[in-house]
This record gives sequence, C-alpha cells and structure tokens, in this order.
Amino acid sequence: MNTKYYRFLYYPVYNGLLFGASIDATSGKDGTQILYLSSTDNSNNRGVDPSFESEHIHCMIMGDVLAQTVGRAQKIMDTNQVDMLFVPAAGDAQPIAQGATELRTVENTMEVSLPGFVLKLFCNGERLIAYMGGTGRTPDAWECVMNVKPHTPAHACRLAVDAGNLSCEMKCLLNQDVTYCKKQNQRNEKYFVDGHLLLGTADIACLPKLRDYLAEDWEKIRFIGLPKGGSEEGWDDALLTAGTDGHRRYFIGTAESSPKVVKTVSAHDAYSSFALTGADAGLCISGC
Repeated sequence: MNTKYYRFLYYPVYNGLLFGASIDATSGKDGTQILYLSSTDNSNNRGVDPSFESEHIHCMIMGDVLAQTVGRAQKIMDTNQVDMLFVPAAGDAQPIAQGATELRTVENTMEVSLPGFVLKLFCNGERLIAYMGGTGRTPDAWECVMNVKPHTPAHACRLAVDAGNLSCEMKCLLNQDVTYCKKQNQRNEKYFVDGHLLLGTADIACLPKLRDYLAEDWEKIRFIGLPKGGSEEGWDDALLTAGTDGHRRYFIGTAESSPKVVKTVSAHDAYSSFALTGADAGLCISGC
C-alpha cells in the first residue's frame, strides 16, 4: 500500500506564528520537515518555546527578522540540523547560517519543490509570506485523509512523523475531538484542498499581487495564518475568497485578534472557522 503520511502543526507560542510541516513519510522512510517562523513582538521575550531537539529541519523560513524571530531561529539552529534557511532580502540583522546550513535570501518570489508538495515564497518588504500545498496528486488517483485537532503543550506532538509507529495519531483520533475532512475525495473533485497560506506580519496591501502569484493555488487553500494575528489593519475581506466552496476553511489568529475580524470570518459561511493560537493553543493537522 503506497501510503504517504504528513503532519502540519500550528504550535502554541507567544507573540507570533510557528508553523511546522512533516511530509512524505512512509514506513521505513523519514519525511521532510519544514518550519515557518514569524513574530508580532520585536523583543526577545519568547516565553516557553516548543522543543526541537534532534529534529532534522530541511527548510526553515523566517517570515521576518524581528528580534524574537531571530532568537527562535538561532535557538533551533543551535540544537538541530537545518539544511536551508530562507530570509527576506530586505531584512536588517539577518542571521548568519551556522555550519552546513545554506542561507538563501528571497528578493521577490521563490519556489521550492518538495516531495508531493510545493513551497512558494513571496517577499513583502522585510516580510516573507509562504504558501505550501500538495502537487502532482489528484483525487482520481489518490485518496486523502485529513484530521484537524487541538495541539497543546499537554498533548504536544513531535514534528517528524514516525510512519512505523503511528500511536501518536491513533491516540489523538481515539481520545480527542477531531474534524475529519473527506469531501475532497468525491468524484467531482479535481484537486486536494490542503494548502497553507502563512501571511505572518506582512502588509495586507500586498494581497492583490499575492493572489496573482498564487493564481494556480488560491482555490486549494484551507488554512490561513493571518497577518498580525488577525488585527483589523491586517485583514482584507478578499481573504474570504481563498479555498473552495463547500470545504471547511480555517483562519488562524491569536488571542489578541480583533473581535470584528473573528465575527466576519465566523459569519461568512458554515464552512469558515476562526482558530486561535497562543501559549496554550494550537492546531495539529495530520493524515495520509
């Protein structure tokens, strides 16, 4: 059975967005790990961060070069193998890649091919926006199972998927409330709605150019990490057009998100949800 396992994590963190992906894991074969970091605070007061000891990070993307983001990135590089580090070209105080880490600066756009997925980067001044979604697999030849559940410090998952021991996934399915996404396997579906749009703290005024860049992927978006955590100045109603009608969508902000933005999303349609991340709240999306 040709099964590819994956896990996406929106980590419980202070003042920002920390996103992790582990893709293309199969029995006897490790997956590919990706991290995206962005902060809403230009200080080094990070609070308690998740542990990444002994992880192999293939791609790490810094959504900005604020002090908090730089500190988190350097801490991760001190204790883990990081193959490539992506930073915005216009950012000040860019971190220096350590050891064998390859430092890559993004001036406009950049595309990275990953096993079964694509990573697209869009530079907005001193900010990097990231899109990550499946590619090369269609519902007529593959099936996709996607489970969305809480991710908290008390039920923390390691980033890398152990495809030979899926007890973590089974424990969550049996003991936590889970949203089970299966509609994309219907006969009339032409693509998997599995994309993640990570806006970090980018200026929302860049949205028209971003939509043009992601024209082939806009309807495949299911999860959106909002700029500035969901503040009114970081919101545009055009974000409600992301994804495909009839598929559940998640707009991910912080505890400081604007009540107006939360209400706008929640009242849009029955398939739109607003999820909060913070020191004790995150999301885990896993499946195969």
